[in-house]
Amino acid sequence: MQKFIEQLRCTLRHALQSEQGSILPMFALSIMVMFGTIAAAVDFGLAYSHRDKLQKAADSAALSAAILLDASETERENRATNVFNANYADAASATFTFAVDGNGPDQQSYVEATATRQLRTHILPLFGYSNLELKAEVRTPIPRLLDAEVVLVLDHSQSMSSNQKYVRMHDAAIELVDTISLNGTNERAKFGVVPFASMVRTNLPGWAIRSDVTYTGCTQDRRAPYNAEETSPNGTNDSKWGEVTSTSDCTDMGAANLDVVPLTNDTQGVKNKITAMTPDLSTHIAAGAEIGWQVISPNGGFSGAKPYTPDNTIQVVIILSDGMQTAPGWGADNTQTVVHAESNLSALCTGMKAQKIKVYTIGYDLSDDHTKTLLGECAGPGRFYDANDIQSGLLSAFTDIGEKVRDQMVRLSE
Repeated sequence: MQKFIEQLRCTLRHALQSEQGSILPMFALSIMVMFGTIAAAVDFGLAYSHRDKLQKAADSAALSAAILLDASETERENRATNVFNANYADAASATFTFAVDGNGPDQQSYVEATATRQLRTHILPLFGYSNLELKAEVRTPIPRLLDAEVVLVLDHSQSMSSNQKYVRMHDAAIELVDTISLNGTNERAKFGVVPFASMVRTNLPGWAIRSDVTYTGCTQDRRAPYNAEETSPNGTNDSKWGEVTSTSDCTDMGAANLDVVPLTNDTQGVKNKITAMTPDLSTHIAAGAEIGWQVISPNGGFSGAKPYTPDNTIQVVIILSDGMQTAPGWGADNTQTVVHAESNLSALCTGMKAQKIKVYTIGYDLSDDHTKTLLGECAGPGRFYDANDIQSGLLSAFTDIGEKVRDQMVRLSE
């Protein structure tokens, strides 16, 4: 190529010095224009191709650094450099720089990567350009990893023993825990479990227990209107738990390991406790939802819940039942009926959603259309799962919910 350039220069020089008239200088000028066009086509085309590869390598490097979870700037830089070197074949000829900018709008942080190199030209040296500088720049937002609090309100009434449905429920719930927690590596995710039957078994503090009962570890709903609210006990017995009107025995729930699990990031411990649970008694969905809200509420009777800050924490309650509400609940008229319990459930769901808690409901092998409607209205559009397929329907529902929550934990801006 260098020999060709020298020959071209010689030809042009002789043409311009020729005494053959004015045509040869014009011809020489035309030759220069033509070869200038060739130079642009060859050298600039080659430069475009190299810059495209340079930009793609820089893009890959920045993205790989940005998506690291809770990483230091040094860790991000090392990842970006390694990815750039792996993706740009001529990395030795390039200069790669990297930085993190934590002062973006809306408190958004960015990674910034720049790659430059000099590309030797082939024809442009004829016109004084022996090299072209190539530059690729990229600015990528660092996803904010939000916290997540997920409470599983799970039906453990006797009907869940049919066809080993409770075993499939446990398998699906464990899959959800693994999905959201990234197999236990993401400690930002916390989980709580509220197994319910005709009542709920939980270790309540003394100030939350009615003074007119002997608390054995189980409770049904509070008196109205507190059983449809988040309100913490305020000193009156009606605002406290511990009352049981069911003839069921709390020790049976203890033997079935149906104890409430407060919020924790000990995912293995949560999974172990879920696995140990077995069905017992009848169905009080409203009581399960009431305690479920208390577990995830920063104002409730359990510790570990964060304040209601949806920009920083995703809060989720998943309510599952395979049957109708059969246990009665207290109403404003101071009587217990199933209708009151269903009304309380609706009010609880409305209250949770008003606090930006994402409520998902699942009807598992549920044939009663009235209860399906109740659960559907509780969750809202797109968050009720009708898991009719006993074998795979529940796993499909929990998988979808788990993936949604996991993906929602990553946010690019507030």
